[in-house]
Amino acid sequence: MKKLLIKYKPQLLYMFFGFFTMVIDVGVYQLCFSTLYVPNVLSNLISWGLSVAFSFITNKIWVYGSKSMEAKTLLKEGMAYFTGRGISLIVGTAMMVFGVDIMSWNSFIMKLVSTAIIIIINYGFGFFVFKKLEEGINED
Repeated sequence: MKKLLIKYKPQLLYMFFGFFTMVIDVGVYQLCFSTLYVPNVLSNLISWGLSVAFSFITNKIWVYGSKSMEAKTLLKEGMAYFTGRGISLIVGTAMMVFGVDIMSWNSFIMKLVSTAIIIIINYGFGFFVFKKLEEGINED
């Protein structure tokens, strides 16, 4: 069992922190949209910003083990990470507009579905940001 935990540590940590990222994303979205009556797209942008900031920190430190805190590394990683997440923001926003604004589906369910899909997409991109970029930075 211990060997499996060690072998799959990054994936398990990604799922653990991904769960909390999803809680932040869905919770903030619901607070904005259903409680404060902020429009759908703006609610999605606000929840995205907070959840991506949380996931950047947790993924950098614990999931991918990127140890460097040098300004150069943080800038490269941050720009790449937020750019990748920006792509998933477009996908998630399109899903929310289609599901909530056009189809009038339940906003909570739609947010859960879009967030789950985006978490899967983002895992691969996070590997590139924190492993491949770090290798390139260390070679400079």
